[in-house]
Amino acid sequence: MFIESNSNTWQPFYNLYNTDVKTDDFGHDCFYSTITTNVDLYENIYVVEQIVEYCIRTPSKEIIDVNEKAISSKLTFDELKKNNITSTNLMEWSSPIDLIERYEYFLQMNTSSSTEVFYNCTLPWFGSFCQYRFVLNQSFSSFIQMRINEPKLFDKNMTLTCYMHMKCDLHSFLTCLDWREICDGKVNCLDGGEDEKYCVELEMNQCEENEYQCQNGMCVNEEFLLDEDISQINIVSPECLDGSDEVRYKGVILCARDSSFRCEDVLCPQYTDFSCGNGDCRCLNGPRALSGCTNSRDRAINYLFYWDNPMNTRYSRCFKTLMCVTHLLSRVDFAKYCKNLCNNTQECKIQTIKDCPPAFIAPTFTVWDDHVRFGYFSNETSIRILGFQPDFVCYSKDRCPFLISTFTLDNHTCLHTNRPNLALTDTVYDIFRTCNQYSQNDNESICRDPTTVRCLGTNRCIPKRRIMDGFADCPDAFDESIAANSCALNDKYRFQCTSESKCLSPILVNDQKAQCIGGEDETFIDHSVTNIHQFPFSSFCNNWTDIVSNTNETDETHCEQWPCVNQYTLCNKVWNCEKGIDEINCSSSFQCPANHHPCLSPNSRKMDCLHINRIEDGIIDCLGSTDERSYCRSEHPKDVWVRYRCWNDTKCVLSRTACQYCDEFNDFNHVCDEFNDKFQDIIQYLSSIEDVGIFRRQPFSHKSSRNFPPVQSSIP
Repeated sequence: MFIESNSNTWQPFYNLYNTDVKTDDFGHDCFYSTITTNVDLYENIYVVEQIVEYCIRTPSKEIIDVNEKAISSKLTFDELKKNNITSTNLMEWSSPIDLIERYEYFLQMNTSSSTEVFYNCTLPWFGSFCQYRFVLNQSFSSFIQMRINEPKLFDKNMTLTCYMHMKCDLHSFLTCLDWREICDGKVNCLDGGEDEKYCVELEMNQCEENEYQCQNGMCVNEEFLLDEDISQINIVSPECLDGSDEVRYKGVILCARDSSFRCEDVLCPQYTDFSCGNGDCRCLNGPRALSGCTNSRDRAINYLFYWDNPMNTRYSRCFKTLMCVTHLLSRVDFAKYCKNLCNNTQECKIQTIKDCPPAFIAPTFTVWDDHVRFGYFSNETSIRILGFQPDFVCYSKDRCPFLISTFTLDNHTCLHTNRPNLALTDTVYDIFRTCNQYSQNDNESICRDPTTVRCLGTNRCIPKRRIMDGFADCPDAFDESIAANSCALNDKYRFQCTSESKCLSPILVNDQKAQCIGGEDETFIDHSVTNIHQFPFSSFCNNWTDIVSNTNETDETHCEQWPCVNQYTLCNKVWNCEKGIDEINCSSSFQCPANHHPCLSPNSRKMDCLHINRIEDGIIDCLGSTDERSYCRSEHPKDVWVRYRCWNDTKCVLSRTACQYCDEFNDFNHVCDEFNDKFQDIIQYLSSIEDVGIFRRQPFSHKSSRNFPPVQSSIP
């Protein structure tokens, strides 16, 4: 962050905090950055401020760095006082806050001091000993904002933040241990699993009567449980590090441009997630799913990062040609990564079958918990159906003695993934999660604890709070069965099903998957409302069926006298009304005339505008059939993301996958390049046709209401 320079250009005030602290346990020489968020809650605007520290950590024995060349003078407090220097002057001269406070105390107490010394720095230097300066002369807050908004400017000099207080070998020079990876349920340190040792103390932690126990064992005051308003989901800030006090928190917060507490002080909510080290998480669903950390922390496990490096032996050529055969790579990626291996997918397929062994393991390192590896078959049948799933997984038989293997390869014990309960990668992780050896240490003392329960047929015991929490901790998933008797726990925070004898952990309520037979644990299930008491007023008569009653009446019945265009549907980025009249004349980056919708022309491949009279007329005028949206909606009524219709085709796909599955993009690949800023408007427009906005439940308030009717409510 700081570098040396001989420039004397004027700079803003740089007042450092904590300049007196010089140990390896605390940060020193800190900037304080204020993050302000306006929260619109219950018709009032609340300003929430957070102070974020940006500090330097150095060894305690570090020699004090005095930049003699940047010091114009050294003055004692007595000399400063004689020259009528005030604390305000010191503030304007970028003096450290600690020194300013001591000087103000010195002035107020009217004492004498010849030992305290002020180092007067020449511009643009600052710090206790004039040892720092910035490359750019702007405020620290502006620098941080630029670092967030323009990360590419800093990529060459970017380093990762590492947890240095634990000896940890990740078998890669490309990454290091992040504090979020400690006690996350999987081994990251491959030299003894130090990051998962002693975590049983957190697992066995007991909370007070007025505290809620987080999924990871931490305790928070019960007042923080589910305290986020439904309309404020976009600013949800859980108190539990794993977010388990807020059911709606699923790690969807975008933290690459957010340094607030909700991003910096949070763990990945799913144990299958990969931590980007900045609050963002990436799902471990397959090699391609790992790409996407804006800080490139995933480079050690992203097979594309060092694809062309001949020294990189972590991914074999067979693995690469196999990936080139699958739909995992877009056309742009194929041209970028595969052309040096094979000219087309058919040639890659032939190479893989001809030159590769029938079965091989890739990558060369373990992908899970220091013992699980992925494997692939090179035969043609597997290539057709592969996708990003491995064909088999290999594991440590000592770690998982309860699993029955199907074959061995290179001295590895392996399982086919086409076996029952091994069909999806997430399920693979679920099964091997129960093999965690570090959660089984000192089993006898754990089993004597009355707050634990023994897994059937094993010597393993788990805390009772793990029963019916959605994660199988016992090898046979006993803890997730009715036999575990979850309602006997007498846990006041649990949800009791009325349709069966089952009491659920709070994290399973409203998680978009019904756990109770009657589905009463879900207010919204399959995008439909099951609890009328929590149905928002704004969802009535919005052309989306949420409620179906026993009389076959819905929330869209008897809407003839209900104006479709209203304060809830107007310009909400969803076509709620016929021909999308609720979205015309709204602010947009595309400057269209009145009563026109944006349209991506199939001829010019440029953005154009289409009059509303040509919308839903049975003739497709725009790429993606964005002017005839009723087709994909009727074909995929519940798949709100599947709204792009391929040209001259009946196939509907996700707009983000159109480049892979629709022929019209064969000569339009430059639009598919997500790094091409020139076409960002087009890419954003194609993404906007998805109906995900239908799930934004705006609460009723006087503030959001307008004089009625405020806008055109019929087709012109």
